[in-house]
Amino acid sequence: MRLNAEQTKQLLHLGLHGPDDQIPLDSGVHREQHLFDFLRSKLPLEGTFKKTLPAMIQSLSEELKTLSGSSIEELLLDAKTETRILIEIKEYAKERGTSAQNETEREVALAVYYAAIASALVYHNARISEHPCKYLKDAFSKLGKNDWLPSSLIALFQVAHAHRSLDTIELTDT
Repeated sequence: MRLNAEQTKQLLHLGLHGPDDQIPLDSGVHREQHLFDFLRSKLPLEGTFKKTLPAMIQSLSEELKTLSGSSIEELLLDAKTETRILIEIKEYAKERGTSAQNETEREVALAVYYAAIASALVYHNARISEHPCKYLKDAFSKLGKNDWLPSSLIALFQVAHAHRSLDTIELTDT
């Protein structure tokens, strides 16, 4: 695992001062770590598919998902990821944002939500959001300037913002 300079500083701080002096939950370091964890996680099994599995497998499905498959970040950045998977990521991020415990979790979920929309636009010329085009362009522009996002997502947002046909693309069935 690679740590950036701020994460290394936080780790050293914890070693020197103990857990009582932890960095606040709303700090940039916490946001970056939360995003890192979200992007490295796997997309949960679809509810209807999970219900068709035998009971014994259902109980193991959450553990099995971490053993195979691509991470959310890999799915977002792979041009071969199907639009339906990007819709699932968008909906999963929306759920995570809705149930977030704090502003940091909401910000991270929102970034992943818009990354799924941007990925569908950039890689499939598909629109998977009912948000007005101007609203999407503004969101892509703002997210493309966030230094707490990995450079790969910043680039995705910048390409999506510059996408010429956003105004003319029909909404894909969601």
